[in-house]
Amino acid sequence: MLFLVLNIIMLVVGILKKDDCPIQQNVPLYLIVAGAIGIISKVLPFINRKLDWCLLDLLVSVSYLFEFIWVILGSVWIYSIYKPNFNPAAGDYCNETAYLLGFWLLTLHWIFLAISIVLVCCCCCCACLKSDN
Repeated sequence: MLFLVLNIIMLVVGILKKDDCPIQQNVPLYLIVAGAIGIISKVLPFINRKLDWCLLDLLVSVSYLFEFIWVILGSVWIYSIYKPNFNPAAGDYCNETAYLLGFWLLTLHWIFLAISIVLVCCCCCCACLKSDN
């Protein structure tokens, strides 16, 4: 539920600030698309529990793959301009809310991914050690 709320926030902030990041116009676009795809990827599995359609399973898998690719693109767009000017009067800028939302959500995403990989590796190592005994 928390991730669905975060995706809605991303979508709304991206739409509201779509013209407020001239230094990197893809930052609001990242928020809009990531929010929309995130909502779809969270809602489709619940719909498919009732319908049990193979096509919806495929769409969910494709949306997860697209989300991962979009995170990589968002990382390039957002991290490449770190730390942007937030003051519109001082030249090229990016809206502080849009930028920091994208920055921190991406950073948390990469941290959780790294932790997940470490945990999977630890579980695999433990399973290998148990099977050897």
